[in-house]
Amino acid sequence: MLERIRQAIVAPQGLIAYRNDRVFLVVLYIVFFALLSATGTLIQVANFDALPMRYRQEIRENYQSPPADCVIESATLTCDEEISHTVFSEGPFALTIDARTTDDESYAVTKPFHFVVHGDTVRVLVTNIFGSASHEMPLSELAGDAENLSFTFDTEDRDEADAFFGRLFSVIDAEIAAQRLLWGTPLVVLRVLGSLAIYAGFVLLNSLFMWILNPKVRFKQMFVIMAYASTLLYVVVIFHVMFDFSLFLLFVLLFIAFRQTSRLVLEIQRLTRGGN
Repeated sequence: MLERIRQAIVAPQGLIAYRNDRVFLVVLYIVFFALLSATGTLIQVANFDALPMRYRQEIRENYQSPPADCVIESATLTCDEEISHTVFSEGPFALTIDARTTDDESYAVTKPFHFVVHGDTVRVLVTNIFGSASHEMPLSELAGDAENLSFTFDTEDRDEADAFFGRLFSVIDAEIAAQRLLWGTPLVVLRVLGSLAIYAGFVLLNSLFMWILNPKVRFKQMFVIMAYASTLLYVVVIFHVMFDFSLFLLFVLLFIAFRQTSRLVLEIQRLTRGGN
């Protein structure tokens, strides 16, 4: 595999020598790079320690105070009225305080990461394309300062708001970090599947196009060659996911990747025309 990677990057025209490789091994080659594409996502999940600043700002700006006085005292939610109210629903996050006597698990708000406080517990609802899962725990076991927290405060008082959101975010950050396997695993799987679909689709379309132009080469052989020839493209996509290249730099790197492939195309055309 290492020799094929080196050949694809340094001298792609030499990949023709591997045209008779087994398709199964070539598919594993593509899968290998699809797995590598999840490296950036894995690092982000592993290093998560706080909500991104843009979400914090959106939550503060769109916070909806409950219609009744609600407070968590001694790790138990109490409200002046029996209400179910979503205090924020921004980006992939939402927080609902439920002071009804009945514990209804269905809520109008559906977000990938939904906190629901009810009585002396908090339920974390995680939803993704694979379905949904929930995790429930006592408020007293939450990291951060959640045992005494008032949801009714003067939003115009900056000091009071700063104190509230500081405590709220410390609790949310700690709980999201604690549940990283629950929400991080689907993100990694989606990244791998998405990259695999992009890589496989690109190789198949490129192989079909080249096979039409060079019918003397069997489609199977063309697929093998194009799969190896796309190595630099795989590498560019992997590093783009990790470092988020600027549009200009991404364009330059993709141009280099396609230029490498063109060297292989010229070699294929030379051989099929009987060149030396």
